[in-house]
Amino acid sequence: IEIEDFFISFWLVVGSIGLFLILYVLSLFILKFVKKVKVKISKLELRQALNGLFRIGNKTILVISSITLSLTILFTISFVQLNLENQFVKSFPENAPNFFVLDVPKENLTQIEKIIGEEVVFYPVVRGSILKINDIDVKKVEENKGRTSDSLLRPFSLTYGNLLETEEIVETTNPGEIFENEWNYEESDVVQMSILDDVAKIMDVKIGDRVVFLIQGIEIESQIVSIRTRTQEGINAFFYFTFEEEVLKDAPQTVFTITKVDSEKIPLIQNDIVKAFPSVTVINGESTAKTVGEIIGQLSKVVSFFTFFSLGAGILILLSSIVSTNIQRTQEAIFYKLVGANRSFITKVFIFEYLFIGILSSIIALLLSSLATYSICKFFLEIDFIFLSYQALIYSISTVIIIVVIGYLSSINVIRKKPIEYIRENKLE
Repeated sequence: IEIEDFFISFWLVVGSIGLFLILYVLSLFILKFVKKVKVKISKLELRQALNGLFRIGNKTILVISSITLSLTILFTISFVQLNLENQFVKSFPENAPNFFVLDVPKENLTQIEKIIGEEVVFYPVVRGSILKINDIDVKKVEENKGRTSDSLLRPFSLTYGNLLETEEIVETTNPGEIFENEWNYEESDVVQMSILDDVAKIMDVKIGDRVVFLIQGIEIESQIVSIRTRTQEGINAFFYFTFEEEVLKDAPQTVFTITKVDSEKIPLIQNDIVKAFPSVTVINGESTAKTVGEIIGQLSKVVSFFTFFSLGAGILILLSSIVSTNIQRTQEAIFYKLVGANRSFITKVFIFEYLFIGILSSIIALLLSSLATYSICKFFLEIDFIFLSYQALIYSISTVIIIVVIGYLSSINVIRKKPIEYIRENKLE
């Protein structure tokens, strides 16, 4: 009902069931391993606690699977949201651009600037693709370099001009400049080109290397004379390849600008630009961000509901497991006391048992959620993955504490039971 899409809802349910089955099988293998190694543990309380996991009527596998399922989904949602927040909110300065004007005709730059009401920077864009790198076909280079974050076979956005405000020079043949002052175009068909350090690493090129581009059907051979790097991440204009103006100024191109505008003025400016220039694309960055945030928030609410529902089910299964084995637990406690064990020993046995369930559930959930978050960030959202160790530690510790507290509170009556009371109630001699 909340998602309003049958197929997405269907696959959400199928995915949850599939994840539960995986966790069930994984828990089964782990418990079998624990059963084999517990005999080697010297600490009596811990060994007896592990024995309790295999008590007749205990639903240990079901408890661990249910709790781990809910924790995995809960951790994944939280980690994805925190990664998005770190990528798109915390890492951005307060003056980050929020207004985008695309496909601006060169003859209308002044009018667009007047409508915006302040001086803005326009960026020319020329589309081109790479043919050769140091006389080697780009297809062979792509095959040899293996899988990377970007493909050299795709069309690139080229530009011309000088160093951007958000860039600095890493290496150059002309100190302080991205181009050489004197470049003889009459004696050579090779043009100057500045490259961004990220793509230079992908292409495995350096100063002096040559790259052949195909721009509007014309082959242009360029030589790298400088390498640049970005000094500020975020929503800022950047280009892999920059040429001198005289090289690309006559090529077919589009122009765009990004700037910071007061939120109250955006709708009015947007309407004025669209009315005056229907072919120009205007994007309200704040509106887009709010829409995306609402979608993520809506999905988060849906999944969080099922997550907490599943977590509640896991807790109920834990409680039912404790209730169903209450007789066995009472007998164990009485036997411990009859052989000389005190209440502290019995408490440790039960706490260790719940501690193992909590730790195992948290570790599995943390590993699976980290893997899921990495996959979502890397392959779907295409953002950098940040392992949030601080949050992960808090979530894991909180989970363990909750499970141990619930287990302990449910076992207080068993721990406090006196042998004489048990004998009288069961009419034992």
